[in-house]
Amino acid sequence: MKKKEKSLFIFLLALVCFGYVISAFYTKEEAGRIFIYVSGEEIGSYPLNEDTNITIEGEAGFSNHLVIKGGKAYMESAGCPDQICVQEKAIFKNKETIVCLPNKIVVEAVSEEEKELDGVT
Repeated sequence: MKKKEKSLFIFLLALVCFGYVISAFYTKEEAGRIFIYVSGEEIGSYPLNEDTNITIEGEAGFSNHLVIKGGKAYMESAGCPDQICVQEKAIFKNKETIVCLPNKIVVEAVSEEEKELDGVT
């Protein structure tokens, strides 16, 4: 490749990365509900606008404590040894998740409104 071709390639790559970052951070809508799944089965759904404390019994026999406060949900404590789910950031945007693999728990934030077109379309 020639120097001009390399420069053009790098510029286009940077432009695509910049566009992706902008769309990832600024186009996600805020979620309205939290859905909790254990081993793929939905065990509960809670609104994000109501402060709640939820104890979730996981598959491995440990219990996790989920807190919904100020429109955000986060895992306050977990009985699993690695504590990765506790270290994850609070979720509040559409399709954000918190996952506890040892307990097979997935907490997903979902928007109240369904869009007609998605980002791929």
